[in-house]
Amino acid sequence: GGALVLLRMVEAKGLPASVPLGTQACVTATLHYATESDRWSFVAWSGPALSRVDGAKDDCVILNQPGVYKALYKHEVVLHLRSNAPGTQRSLWVLHGSPVVVEVPPTVPEGERARHRFQVWSDGETPFVPRNTISPLKPASLEAKWTKEYLVRLEGPVLSGAEGAEGAPLPGS
Repeated sequence: GGALVLLRMVEAKGLPASVPLGTQACVTATLHYATESDRWSFVAWSGPALSRVDGAKDDCVILNQPGVYKALYKHEVVLHLRSNAPGTQRSLWVLHGSPVVVEVPPTVPEGERARHRFQVWSDGETPFVPRNTISPLKPASLEAKWTKEYLVRLEGPVLSGAEGAEGAPLPGS
């Protein structure tokens, strides 16, 4: 609730509004949350002649010429990157409907004897490679799926003629 714009330091009711030249207009909220994962972020004022208010941030202007003035906002949604590999989960605000590149490393070590190898993203334009693009139209979750691999060392005497099935050498021998 509440107005997003003050005109002459009074909440604006029923925008658009006609005001006299020289009126000071301020944005009351540079961030407006529609929900906890959907918001509007103030970007700038647009209009024919804008003067900044001395000592104020960019959210206050003086309307100096006749015309249409607008408080411009960008629409952002939360993108949750889910993953069970260490250090690869995060959440970020992204521009609604715009392509966002997300990336994870091809492998993520876990201690000295295990690692996670990237397999696939749950969604997106290029789900089978670690670098993917998604254009969320609403708050979204994107999951990176991994295969966990373990280092196994076999120690013992080297046997001559160690062969696998059908006479093929064993991998790594």
